[in-house]
Amino acid sequence: MVTLTAFAVVGLSSCANKSKQPKPSAALIQPQPVIESSLDKDDLYDFLVADISTQRQNYNVAAENYLELARRNSDVSLAEDAVRSAMQAGDSKRALAALELWLEINPNDERALALVTRLYLSEQRIDDAYTRLEQIRASRANEEGKGFLYVARLLVATRQRDAATELMDRLAAAHNGDIDAAYAKSYLALQFGQYERANRELEPVLQARGDEQAVILQKTLILRRMQKNNEAAEFLASAVERQLNNFDLRSTYAGLLVDAGRYDEALEQYQRLAEMAPDNDEVIFASGLLSLQLQQIDAAEAQFKSLYQRGSSNPNVPYNLARIAEVREDIDGALRLYSQVTGGQNYTEAQIRIAILTAMQGDILTARAQLGVLRTNIPAMAVQTSLVEGGLLQDANLYDEAIAVYDEALKANPSNTQILYARSLVYAQTERFELFEKDVRAILVLDAHHADALNALGYYLADSTTRYDEAEKYIKRALELKGDSHFVLDSYGWLQFRLGNFDEALAYIRRALAIQSDAEISAHLGEILWVTGQRAEARRVLRDAAKEGSENKVLKEVMQRLGL
Repeated sequence: MVTLTAFAVVGLSSCANKSKQPKPSAALIQPQPVIESSLDKDDLYDFLVADISTQRQNYNVAAENYLELARRNSDVSLAEDAVRSAMQAGDSKRALAALELWLEINPNDERALALVTRLYLSEQRIDDAYTRLEQIRASRANEEGKGFLYVARLLVATRQRDAATELMDRLAAAHNGDIDAAYAKSYLALQFGQYERANRELEPVLQARGDEQAVILQKTLILRRMQKNNEAAEFLASAVERQLNNFDLRSTYAGLLVDAGRYDEALEQYQRLAEMAPDNDEVIFASGLLSLQLQQIDAAEAQFKSLYQRGSSNPNVPYNLARIAEVREDIDGALRLYSQVTGGQNYTEAQIRIAILTAMQGDILTARAQLGVLRTNIPAMAVQTSLVEGGLLQDANLYDEAIAVYDEALKANPSNTQILYARSLVYAQTERFELFEKDVRAILVLDAHHADALNALGYYLADSTTRYDEAEKYIKRALELKGDSHFVLDSYGWLQFRLGNFDEALAYIRRALAIQSDAEISAHLGEILWVTGQRAEARRVLRDAAKEGSENKVLKEVMQRLGL
């Protein structure tokens, strides 16, 4: 069955003609306002040389002149320009000289301290980097974290894991294993992907401050990065039990349960969150999604409607209400709601659903026009809209028009296996088997592991020819790739029937139906049961199938042939 350099800097202000400067490649410090510099007349020539050199991208000359000007005038703005030019020239030695001058003028400027630390690390001047980091930390010693976490974040930005770790260890050791230092060490290890170390460094912090939200969340994140999701969930559940009114912890726990696929438990947590924050739209929306996932349609509808009625701007609210309307077979309501989805990640899906539902109402011309507009406005949707349009035409038995749509799509995407496969199925439906086989074989040239194409070709050979050995080769390969597919199992069962292996045929087709009820597979089962003398069961199978899929061509043909 069918970067310029490791030292690239952006935003250091030049004193003039900024609009003519080339656009820098990376931002290490933010642009600063231009500061007027009190240059005497003798300095103007050097300044003009530096400025013109910058415009001409002769950064070595610019850096040299800016640095000399900064030294003569003790001017931070000129020192910044010297740093920028030196880094654009890849001259780390002159950049360091300019930064050290900058810090002589303004010793506690954190931008300069951060930059000089990076350059010291690049030059392997670890002791100098340590001195500057301790200076940075001391300047923030009265803040939360005592400056250690701030230093850790600066070190993460250097992307030099070993040197950064060594420096953080030295800072912590110099402060007698301070708990804030231990937390920063754990944070640094986590950011560098050293999860075991991050977990180990956090242990003393957990013992001292185990009920602090930041510590709990860091432990949870570490466990998740270590792929210990169950342990993370248990750890966070325990924390939530200790802090029943902590919204952030409970919210994180609910999200963790969603990620683990534990939807019933997640919904319970979101319901508790809704009690804590009844006006929180994100909580209500998440509850609606989970209710929908759990097939609790009434509850989902109530939650999405509450958001809709109070004017939520979330475009996914009308989208999900439209999905519910479809479930309730309210096509007009679904169309109205889908038309209100004017943005967001589900916008294109909403537009496609509008086309499909419009076709279901019998207006295939409007449906095609809708898809055409979508295809024109969003070229990236060309393949998907063509597949949808072709499928609508097939459902309407407009086979030649469906083929024309696929032909047109293949002009722009001649190697697209999705379109080729869709067209091949139309050829099979209309018994143009030579063209069907040509398309399927073209797919297998492009993708030898295309399970659906292998299965389709194998089924065709088993059903319409006597090339059974060839059919078996293709279907067996499809089974290897997609052995849980009811279509592939049915194909293999039907091949066994054609070979006269009735017991094996029944076994495979029963397995297929156990996975998914399908009229054509039921038709195959009924025919095999009839041939093997199990006619009472055959009648029951075929009649039950007719209640669900009476329009299926294969089922109708089998029942007519058997006089049922």
